[in-house]
Amino acid sequence: MNFGSEYSLIRKIIPKKSGIYKIFNIITKQIYYGSSHDLRTRFYNHRRNLINLNHSNLHLQNSYKKHGISNFYFEILEFVDKEMLLDKEQKYLDNCDKNNVFNICFIAGNTAGVKMSDKCKKAMRLASMTHI
Repeated sequence: MNFGSEYSLIRKIIPKKSGIYKIFNIITKQIYYGSSHDLRTRFYNHRRNLINLNHSNLHLQNSYKKHGISNFYFEILEFVDKEMLLDKEQKYLDNCDKNNVFNICFIAGNTAGVKMSDKCKKAMRLASMTHI
């Protein structure tokens, strides 16, 4: 599903199911792997944050600013029971080319519902800028 797609099409194609997904830049071929209890809502959140230039993953945000929304795709890799999400996501992270992904952390985790302080957000931003 292209990030520039219309909302009515997104609602028809992306189900409100749990699963593993990737965000793919068709120009650089870089990938972001993630998991979610609700794939449709997760798509909307990624899209909104990229458009508003406040995505928490600065590598992904900078690529979006450079290449534009029409060059990003959201693909559901598999539907997974909620209790198995992190295990499945970890398998994708373990087998990916670490030089060709947007992911900053290679340990699957879930920060849903966790409020980070401004100090913590700043530290994460700085860490992502120095990530090699």
